[in-house]
Amino acid sequence: MSGVKFFKRLPQLKRSFFKRTTATELHQSRVKFKRPEKSSSLDIRFNNGILEIPQLKIFDQKKILFRNLQAFEQCHGRNAHTFINDYIYFISCVVRAPNDVEVLVNNGSLTNMLSSNQAVSDLFKSPNKENICSTNNFLWGVCEELDSHCRKPWHKWKATLKQVYFNNSWTGISVVAASFLLILTIIQTVLYHS
Repeated sequence: MSGVKFFKRLPQLKRSFFKRTTATELHQSRVKFKRPEKSSSLDIRFNNGILEIPQLKIFDQKKILFRNLQAFEQCHGRNAHTFINDYIYFISCVVRAPNDVEVLVNNGSLTNMLSSNQAVSDLFKSPNKENICSTNNFLWGVCEELDSHCRKPWHKWKATLKQVYFNNSWTGISVVAASFLLILTIIQTVLYHS
């Protein structure tokens, strides 16, 4: 069954799984990335704005390993669990560009042993082309929670405020000073006209 036919048969609710946000967008929505100390590679969790992704080491042979594991799972038929396929699909949605790789590397969720961040994002594009995401994906709950978190505009506003206006102490002080002067001007105007 081709990916296009499979996609058309999915219910409308499950199609949102194909529109996952990237690591950069998650970071901009105030999602914090955390690397759990001891856990399985497939043990991805999201709770209270913290996405726990066990560290993934990317090296030259990883692409071959992913392809072999995908082929092994897909050879077992429709009723078999496709944990590796689902995991690769999830990671490929989160890592779509070099800046997504940088976000995960900076947070310790990913170790890049390749020549560049572009090489890592390209690595995840290739195995995902032949990947068919199952409707009973074991990461479905995590994806729904991430979507719910990212849909709240308050998280993006707070992240923008922090990244643009409070990215260093001097811009933070100037924003606070400007806000204070604005409040004093409003008070003066109200008192002058009353």
